[in-house]
Amino acid sequence: MTGKIPSQQHAMGSARRATMRRGVAALGMAAGLIAILALTPDASADASAISFPMVHSAGVATCLPNAGGQVTISSLGAVELMRVTVSGLPANTDFDFFVIQLPTAPFGLSWYQGDIETDGQGRGEGTFLGRFSSETFIVAPGSGPAPIVHPAAPFPDASLNPPFNPIHTFHLGLWFNASAEAVAAGCPGTVTPFNGDHNAGTQVLNTSNFANDQGPLRQVVPGPTASGLVISPASGRYATNQNFDLDILVFASGTVVGGHITVDGVDVTTALAHCIVPGTLVSGGLTLKCPGLRGGIFSPGIHTLSVSLDLSGGGGTVSDTVIWNIDAATGP
Repeated sequence: MTGKIPSQQHAMGSARRATMRRGVAALGMAAGLIAILALTPDASADASAISFPMVHSAGVATCLPNAGGQVTISSLGAVELMRVTVSGLPANTDFDFFVIQLPTAPFGLSWYQGDIETDGQGRGEGTFLGRFSSETFIVAPGSGPAPIVHPAAPFPDASLNPPFNPIHTFHLGLWFNASAEAVAAGCPGTVTPFNGDHNAGTQVLNTSNFANDQGPLRQVVPGPTASGLVISPASGRYATNQNFDLDILVFASGTVVGGHITVDGVDVTTALAHCIVPGTLVSGGLTLKCPGLRGGIFSPGIHTLSVSLDLSGGGGTVSDTVIWNIDAATGP
């Protein structure tokens, strides 16, 4: 996918490059951005935005050998935005997503985030807003009564919590919402407490590709709250025969001093920097446009585009991530 981007740029011809040069001359901020982006190929350099894979659990290695996921976390300062895409799963099936202490059994402390439902191709996505960083933890300074909402076996609600000191939860896990759906997919019929009614199925994906004490959320350093950045087109469903302009809107007055752009976790900074045409927002800020792209530069499937820019003058880091579900299409 990323290999197609440079050839798309060459096809645009010298006219666009001339336009870009004129725009850069008029906009020092944008010129600095293009120069800096071209020299910043390592997406891991900025820990306020990371992308990493989830791997299939050992228990589904035989029944779902192609199961996998991709997670992108962007710091928004006060909170983080986490986008999760999954594939290789049973079609039209509900799964439950958790932030957990340990990636595999016994899992430790676990925090229910929400559901991810797959489409007819076994692909799904979820977006979650919260504290997903090196500061993610659970604490119980003392014991206290807890409400009993789900009293049924095998995992009834506890009526009292045990006290414990802060415990970090840096891992992620995904479970079948129902053991019957796991069995239908040829997977173990284990019943677990990992859904809203405490009667979920077996774990499907986790972050056991990271050490127990080095979960991926530990790599995210919360950034200071900064002016915003918006990517257009927004997250959504598009076709390979669509034409579109990639627009990056920066609502900030500082100078861009660094940054990176990734697609599905692969750095494409240099490729996209050469097609950018800069502009300004009348209300204050910067626009970066890569015009005349086509959905066909992406293979059909779910793709994640992340942009993170560092600003001078205490502006902090601005970032945004979009998830595009690309459908194969024919015609003009």
